[in-house]
Amino acid sequence: RISRMLEFLFWSGQNDSSEDHDSNERRVPIHPFSPFSQGWEFVSGCLLLYSAIVTPLVIAFYTEDQGFCGRVPTIGLDMLVDLFFFVEIFVHALTGRVVRGFYVFEWKRVLRLYSTQDFLPDLLCSSPVAWV
Repeated sequence: RISRMLEFLFWSGQNDSSEDHDSNERRVPIHPFSPFSQGWEFVSGCLLLYSAIVTPLVIAFYTEDQGFCGRVPTIGLDMLVDLFFFVEIFVHALTGRVVRGFYVFEWKRVLRLYSTQDFLPDLLCSSPVAWV
């Protein structure tokens, strides 16, 4: 029962017959269209919106001379947001990709695609500024 629930959450339940593959092939644990992946992307978008609104206000109204980290009222939430985006690097590395209409699920191909396309921007953008 638990394995079926986990498969529903992390694996879309769709048959990936669009690409020939061996059923014994090791696949990444998260399907890009699964409920978990869609929920994760929604939360990520909300946190990006939060950062886009709050960060300019913090920069405008709190200076380092006033004891920046000690006085910013959002520092705790900002640190949690930074942690979320750091964890997102690992989630993206565990999520399959759709390339030219075909689902890519093999570990090596997914990690190669992620490391050559998205890893560096994710790493740079997830640097924990609030922790510095």
